[in-house]
Amino acid sequence: MYKTFDQKKKDEVLSIAKNHQEMDMFVQGQWLQEDKVDGLFKGCYFGCMTQTSDNTLENAVKTLEMPHWIVWVGEKIFEGLPEEESKFFPVQLINAIPVNMDTEKLWKSWNIALLTDQFKFVNKGSAQHKAIQGVIDLYKCDSIDASAARSAESSAESSAWSAAWSARSSARSAASAASAESSAWSAAWSAWSAAWSARSAASAESAARSAAWSAASAESSAESAARSAAWSARSEYYIWMRDTLIEILNSCKK
Repeated sequence: MYKTFDQKKKDEVLSIAKNHQEMDMFVQGQWLQEDKVDGLFKGCYFGCMTQTSDNTLENAVKTLEMPHWIVWVGEKIFEGLPEEESKFFPVQLINAIPVNMDTEKLWKSWNIALLTDQFKFVNKGSAQHKAIQGVIDLYKCDSIDASAARSAESSAESSAWSAAWSARSSARSAASAASAESSAWSAAWSAWSAAWSARSAASAESAARSAAWSAASAESSAESAARSAAWSARSEYYIWMRDTLIEILNSCKK
């Protein structure tokens, strides 16, 4: 579903979001909290907006008349933002959504932006770089041939495994094994995120993991430091995703 709400519905949804923001109702980590405040449950972005934990995102698509991809990505960004910034995101996002518009092209622009950002983790001309570019090229097409999509996915998976294996071999002989392996894993994960993007529009979280993957590969005292750095990188990445998504949504209004 790509079509957005009309102006009347947008005003209604925006009013709900502003009210919940003023009442400090938006909280990360769970669809709804057990206790009510002034007759309403506190909860995550769309849990709070719909006041249900039953198939919440699908309910949000129907009752708020918002495109499925914006709802899905919006919820993920909300959960990944620093806590204080997350409280303002629901109103920011709804404000940015255009009315009476088919957002398929904006959805493609969003995926292209995610994939393009992955270039900073890989070497230009590498198998990973080529795999990411292949998926970007698919999103730029008016229609995607099934065989071309399968080919891009296969290329991305192959390059990911190649980078991962190279990382492990290098890390075993390097003095700073944790640093070497985690760095190479970032390149590998970039290719994996491209493969996942070819399968699904909901690739936001997969892409974000490329910034945080070093936490999983660090060991002993280095592991703790890596986790701290990864958490900071994760927050920065979600801030970047928020700003990028809002910029893309606003771009059609200019």
